[in-house]
Amino acid sequence: MPIQEEFLKEVSSKLKKLAESFIPYLTQELKKVDEEDIEMGFGITLRLEDLLRPWQEAIEDANYFSILQTEVFEHHDGIYLKATFANSCEEYIAKRHISIRSNGRVEISHELFININRVSARIERKDNLFSVFFRSL
Repeated sequence: MPIQEEFLKEVSSKLKKLAESFIPYLTQELKKVDEEDIEMGFGITLRLEDLLRPWQEAIEDANYFSILQTEVFEHHDGIYLKATFANSCEEYIAKRHISIRSNGRVEISHELFININRVSARIERKDNLFSVFFRSL
């Protein structure tokens, strides 16, 4: 059964709105940093409480519509299954990584990628903070 267009539009709209909400904060942080540091890559932590709920809705609670990768591999403590799902809208990409261990443990992580003026920003949520890693494209 094909995915309903309304779901795609709703998820894309939330993703775009969230990403555009981050841009002023990211741009402000980039202005404080040397060009050389941007080329090498650097990380910051932001406390943006007004973006916690939109993040939850657009990234963590979202349905994802494409699978980028699946991988099965052996590790020293058993077999793992990893899958990466993605949604994208314009220059914004949200990813959900799911790792399932053979003992039943499941790990889920999320990332949001935003490109600003030839700089990539990778954003992750850690509790009530956002961890951002910048790097030149």
